[in-house]
Formats: sequence, structure tokens, C-alpha cells
Amino acid sequence: MHDPSNHFAEQRLPNQSPKGAETLLAALLDNVPDAIFFKDLQSRFTCVSRAMVERTSIKSREEILGKTDFDLFDEEHARKAFEDEQAIVRTGEPFFNKIEKEIWPDGSISWVSTSKMPLYDENGAIIGTFGISSDITRRMSAELKLKDTQKELLEASRLAGIAEISSGILHNIGNGLNSVNTTGNVLSERLANSRVANLVKIAEMIRSNKDNIAQYISEDPKGSKIPEYLTQLSDILQSEQEFLKEEVQQLQKYVEHLKAIVAMQQNYSRTSSLIDRVAPEELMEEALKISEISLTRHGIDVLRDFKQVPIIDVSRHKVLQILVNFIRNAKYAIDETGREDKLILVGLQSTEDGNVAFSVRDNGVGIDPEVLPKLFQFGFTTREQGHGFGLHACANTAKELKARIKVDSEGKEKGACFTLVVPVQPQ
Repeated sequence: MHDPSNHFAEQRLPNQSPKGAETLLAALLDNVPDAIFFKDLQSRFTCVSRAMVERTSIKSREEILGKTDFDLFDEEHARKAFEDEQAIVRTGEPFFNKIEKEIWPDGSISWVSTSKMPLYDENGAIIGTFGISSDITRRMSAELKLKDTQKELLEASRLAGIAEISSGILHNIGNGLNSVNTTGNVLSERLANSRVANLVKIAEMIRSNKDNIAQYISEDPKGSKIPEYLTQLSDILQSEQEFLKEEVQQLQKYVEHLKAIVAMQQNYSRTSSLIDRVAPEELMEEALKISEISLTRHGIDVLRDFKQVPIIDVSRHKVLQILVNFIRNAKYAIDETGREDKLILVGLQSTEDGNVAFSVRDNGVGIDPEVLPKLFQFGFTTREQGHGFGLHACANTAKELKARIKVDSEGKEKGACFTLVVPVQPQ
């Protein structure tokens, strides 16, 4: 990989920019986690960042200079990249955040979000291109897994052959897909607002003052801000990278939850299921994490009242399926009130018979006493856009867990509390 003794100062930017400009850019190119590259008119590498070298099997920057994408990737990816760059050379039109599939000589596949821009000389003529690629392999892998999960969902629905089960699957998958879609939108928005485009302005400022770069940086009001700005830009890009990693990890958790629901429904008729030893607090926190984006978007505050409870042996994803539905219904109940103080209280406590009670209480529209007996009937709903599948599926899942569900409400506009009581050990 990268040779620490190989300093950026040993290579020159296109058109032999002064040493000072090279030193400024070195801090950026040596520390940014994304691959940054400069190319000439024939799409040959003339300068690359450390991260670019480390992504390849090449050991030093010198070895990559003069090469093209055809030397690093398969024909398909290299051809597309070359055509994109030649189009930029002809038109001067850049592009941002293009998703690209990279196939390496050893057959491995990676995905990147790439932005490419034209590189000009002092006379305004295009002398090449430059750009930046952010690795999004984990994000794309999660999305591909999601597609596989959707295929499994269709197959599971076909095999089940029962309207109740099929509807339950769709409802629970829909909960997970909402979170996946929201996270995907957050990622797309963050990529669209990336500060990568600001590199164009820095390059232009340096190019325009390359003949007196030292004086420009030390005396000019704008030029003197370049070193500090490059440092800030490096920090921002690093922060963006960490943010994207966290979002992708969250996306993968959503996908795993979806896959678990599908697997659970495929095994619906079996008498046995996978049992985990898990802390109830961990299950409640995971359910809140799955619902976090939606709760935040709707301005709902969450309070916790966790009493000390024992570890339980239970099917993790069956409990999560129920808790996520409780939280989702609480969110809808609160939204319908139009109130500003939106609040959900989640609780844990031991029952008199030694079991564990998970509760989700809201300050929403409440439940009419006449409606309570019908809540878990298939197809019954009080929401205009509801389907009546969620609570019915929860009731069926609770039976499988040998658990029970309780609902309390003092009436309309007085909120409601849904409680899942789970045995400490499965019967």
C-alpha cells in the first residue's frame, strides 16, 4: 500500500505549479479519505491522492502516474470513465455524485460516488480533468441485499398462501422500508450537498495566481485564507465520510431486520424458532433506533422509564416486530392530535409473575372504549389510511412467543398505552 516516505512534494501538479501550491494541496490530498485524481487530455493520471493509491495494488504514486483506468479496472468500467472524461474535455460540463461500479482485475467489485470537473490552464483552455470518488460499497451492498429481501418477500407470500400472513408481512416490511427509504434520502441529500465542488474554486484561485503564489497567499485577503480553508475542508470531508459510514451501518441494520422478518414468516408454520438471550433494554433501544428517523422527522420526544429487569430468552426479531409496530402506531396517534408537545414514554418493568413488560405510552388521540375489543381483528383500523394488519400481526406473533398484549386508554384525546408481557424463558 502507501509508502510513508513517498511525499506529495515529489510530484508536480499539471503545468508545474509553484512549490507553495503543491504544499497546500499536499495536506488535503494526503489526509482526505476519498480518492482524488487529476488527469491529462488523454485521461492519464498526472496526480493522485494517497487514498487513490491505497485503493489499488500499486505501491507508490509514481507508479500510477501516466497510467489510465484501463490499467486499473476492467474494460467496461474503464471505457465508461474514459468516455465521461472525454465528454468533459469537449464540453467543459462537470458532473457530480455519479454512482459507478468498479470491477478490479482480481474480479472484486466496489462502488463509488464520483464527481469530475474540467481542469483549465491560465488561458482558460481545458488541459485535463480532475475529480473525487467516495467509496459507497457498503451502502450499495445494503441496497442489493434489500432487493434480495424483496424477492424473498414475494416468495414467502406465495408459499404462505394465506391473506392474513401475506398482509402481515407486507405491513412489517413496509415499516422497515420506510426507514430504509428515509436513510437513503438522507444519504443522497448529503452527497448532493457535498463540499467537493469547492475544490474547483480553490484550484481556480491557485491557477490564477500561480506566478506569484507566495505573495498571493501571504498578502492577498482571499489568498491568505486558502491554507486555513483547506484544513477546514479536509475536516469537513472527513466528517462527511464518518457520517456516511454511520448511515450505511444503520441502513444495513434495517435490511437485516427486514430479512429476519421474511425468514420469520417463511418459518411461520414451524413450532421452533431461533432463541436469543438478550437484555430487554437492548431490544427496546433497538426498536427506538429503527424508528428514530421517523420520530425525529415528526418532532416526537421519547422518554425512558426502565426498571431493572432480568435477561430473557426470546426470539429477538419477533419482539422487535411488535415493538416497532407499537412505536409506529403511537407516532400516528400523536400526529392526529396536531399538538406541539409530542411525547412517547417507553418503559420496562417486571410483572408480579416474574415476566418482563415492554410498554409504549403516547399522548395521542386515545382509544374509544367501544373500539378496544376490535383492535386486534384482521382488517380493523381507526386510521383513514390504515389497513388493519399491524396489530393483528402483533397479536399472532405474541401468541408464538407465549406472550400477551395489553392495551389501556382512558378514552379519546387521553392517549394510550400498549404493553407486551414476555416470559423470561420460552415455554
